[in-house]
Amino acid sequence: MKISELKNQIKKEIIEILSEESVESSNPEELAAKTTALQAFNTELTKTRDIAQDLSEDEDQEASKSDLKKIEDEGETAISNKMQETAAELKKELSKWKKSEGDEKEKHLKRLKELTKIKQELESML
Repeated sequence: MKISELKNQIKKEIIEILSEESVESSNPEELAAKTTALQAFNTELTKTRDIAQDLSEDEDQEASKSDLKKIEDEGETAISNKMQETAAELKKELSKWKKSEGDEKEKHLKRLKELTKIKQELESML
């Protein structure tokens, strides 16, 4: 039974009991008996709530573990994709560097160094 269904069932039961019972009864013995019964019912409800919370916490922990795994997998995929993009850009910059001269060559060399640092950081993340 789902937690929401359990909560709804308990609410309905409480409403039924409260609507059936009226505190207008003038007999003290009846009131004492009803009070005792309601206290016992309240104790059972508390136990049920605690059990439902424990189940909910277990489900939350399982869900969060699976969510973390998905995020981790997606992260590795994103890092891998970024590494491939960086490697392709490195190849392009290298070919430009080989063809260039003077200040252009220095500009491409600087970019190659930046891309190399990025690639090393991505590799360390995997």
